[in-house]
Amino acid sequence: MYPLIGISGLIGSGKSAVARLVAEAGYYVLHADDEAHVVYATNTLVRSQLAQTFGPEILTAEGVDRVRLGSRVFADPNELAKLEAIIHPALALHLQARLSKERSLHPVFLEAALLPKWPDLLASCDQVWEVWAPETLRLSRVVARGLSVAEANKRIEQQRILPALDHRCVVRVENAASLLELDQHIQTLLHLLR
Repeated sequence: MYPLIGISGLIGSGKSAVARLVAEAGYYVLHADDEAHVVYATNTLVRSQLAQTFGPEILTAEGVDRVRLGSRVFADPNELAKLEAIIHPALALHLQARLSKERSLHPVFLEAALLPKWPDLLASCDQVWEVWAPETLRLSRVVARGLSVAEANKRIEQQRILPALDHRCVVRVENAASLLELDQHIQTLLHLLR
């Protein structure tokens, strides 16, 4: 079985930039958010539970209406908890199946903001790269994606309750400088994996 390296971090920390650099270096990256949308689109039990909990208008042929669902769950922690209770168990099973297959072929990186909430997945990682940036920088990055400052602050605030990243091998990846410096750091980490 090839190694599994988790890529985690808070919103706006730069997980996607790290994952992109890893992929550009030729490694296989599985994105938990993308896989969640596969589950939203294909898992009939999840779709049924979403329709019952949030109304059938939340569903689309491609999965869910991301804007409508996001504005609802990020405005209310209780609604977010309901969504997580529906999607997390199905997504964890889906990811385990994908990881089992892919790890038999090559090393795998799993980009997952909520990795600390999934103890079984976290335990299966050989290493976890925790991407870090100061909160002011993270806020500006999230706002640059098109959210208002208030919406961005809500999402940042909701992540304060995430459990600590409890893993035997955590590598902190600083992402507060230039993309070039981040790339150099990632290349060094990748070299150490070989």
